[in-house]
Amino acid sequence: MKRIGSFIFWVLGFFISPSFLIAQDLPKIVVWDLDPRNIKAEYAQELTSILVSEIAKLKKFEVYSQENVRTIAGWTEERMKLGCTDTQCLLALGQMDIAQLVSGSVGKIGTRYSVSLSLFNTQYARSEDAISEFCRTEDELIELVQNSARKLLGISPEQEKAVEKVPAEKVHSKVVEAPEKCEPPKWNIGDSWIYRYEDGSSRKEKVVGEKKDFYLVELEGGVRLAYEKNSMNLKMRIFPGGKRENMTGWVKNAYNFPLFPGKQWSFSYSTATGDYLNEFQVSRIEDVSTLAGRFRCFKIDFVQTGRKSSLSGWVSYWYSPKTKRTVKRKVGGTGNYWAGSTWLQGRELISYELK
Repeated sequence: MKRIGSFIFWVLGFFISPSFLIAQDLPKIVVWDLDPRNIKAEYAQELTSILVSEIAKLKKFEVYSQENVRTIAGWTEERMKLGCTDTQCLLALGQMDIAQLVSGSVGKIGTRYSVSLSLFNTQYARSEDAISEFCRTEDELIELVQNSARKLLGISPEQEKAVEKVPAEKVHSKVVEAPEKCEPPKWNIGDSWIYRYEDGSSRKEKVVGEKKDFYLVELEGGVRLAYEKNSMNLKMRIFPGGKRENMTGWVKNAYNFPLFPGKQWSFSYSTATGDYLNEFQVSRIEDVSTLAGRFRCFKIDFVQTGRKSSLSGWVSYWYSPKTKRTVKRKVGGTGNYWAGSTWLQGRELISYELK
């Protein structure tokens, strides 16, 4: 089991560096200047400042303006005017540890005003979401920009109120404690979690049944997963119509409760494509910020290695005792390791409900 420690240290060294931990507490987001379309340029400039301020007010991001990026990157003014929605520019922002980009325009068509915003993922150089909102007068533009920012970032009024209740000096505090050892959660029928995936989609998972030894969680599409109560490992999946299939692959033993820092476990399995060694480790307890809030989590690092291949894939996921579920997941590897696992994407909790 010594291999997992050395491998994770080598592959994930960047992710556990002090600079990353700071960025993880508050992910970085940059706001590009809004493009004026048939309105005064100074209006667009002022509304851009309001947009930056509104996102900063949410206390969920470390916010940068376009001018901040120009100064940091040393880009020319001409280069900045070209925008930043192309792959090369987005990836360049990603190398600066900026996770997302907001760009858009403010315009007027006839007697109506519009605010259009787009959200880009810089790591994968692709669009995550886009919205357009409208109003009748110039006086409504400020509120329209404020509401559009919250809508684009998936911040509900309830979440915003929760943020407002946290004193400024407490923003970086450990808002939810986690014990040094975490027992398997007790779920109730109706508990649910909604995640935003890297492809921009949002998906809900809900507890719909409880048996003597396992819980049933329904995914969108009707497939149900059976989680063992004593370990929260996956026992089987049940398809619409009743067909049952025992779980295979690394996900079947992804949790293995109880959790505590330093815990390690591993297993191997074989398929038609090869033999695989799967190694897991609870690396530490840390605070994680998501769109659903800030949580104290157990970080689990998983590494899969093909026994006859030099390639490896890794997944890191953060389990929160508060939400009784993971709140974030990151995926990576050497080469295009997970190409055949289209379902396996990074994701982040955006809301949850516990009964």
